[in-house]
Amino acid sequence: MGVGLLFIYFVYGLAFWTMGLAVLLESARAATPLERDSLRWLSAFGMAHGTHEWLEAYLRVTQSPAAFSPHWLSWLRVGLLIASFSCLLGYALSSVRQAPHSLHRVARRFSAAAFTVLALTLITGF
Repeated sequence: MGVGLLFIYFVYGLAFWTMGLAVLLESARAATPLERDSLRWLSAFGMAHGTHEWLEAYLRVTQSPAAFSPHWLSWLRVGLLIASFSCLLGYALSSVRQAPHSLHRVARRFSAAAFTVLALTLITGF
C-alpha cells in the first residue's frame, strides 16, 4: 500500500474519531435527555468507525508475505464495522423517537429494510 493511501486512511479515521469525541463532549449541552442519548449513539459510531478505518489501514500494510497479522484481526475488523453501523442505526432510531408520530412507522420499516440488507451483505461475504 502506498504512503498516500495510508495517509488517506489515517485522516479518514481521525476525522471520524474527532467527530465522535466532539459530539460526545457537546452531548452534555443537549436540551433534552432524548437528544443527549441520540448524540451519544452518534459519538459511539464516530469512534468505532474511526478505529475501524485505522485497523483497515494496518491490515492493508501487513498484507505483504513478510508481515505477520493474526487471523483474529480480520474478525475484529468485521466486528468493529458491525458495531459502528449498529451505533449509527441506534442514532437513527433514537432520533426518530423525537420525530412526529406519523414518521415512526415509515422510519421503522426503513430501518428494518436497511438492517436486512446489511445482514445479508455480511452473511454473503460482502
